[in-house]
Amino acid sequence: MEEAPNQPSGAPDAPTSGSLEEQVKELREKLRQTELRADLYREIITVAEAKFKIQLLKKAGARQ
Repeated sequence: MEEAPNQPSGAPDAPTSGSLEEQVKELREKLRQTELRADLYREIITVAEAKFKIQLLKKAGARQ
């Protein structure tokens, strides 16, 4: 009989430094894209508020 592996089947092996560097690179790129997307959405909201003279975002302030 074979011993059961320590890791569940399909679990990745311990990451190597090369794969960690690749993961960091990929995560940084995803972060950059997410930040660009957030900036785009903010700009779209700003333009829409100015063009249609409406408030889309709540103003931060004291609650009543």
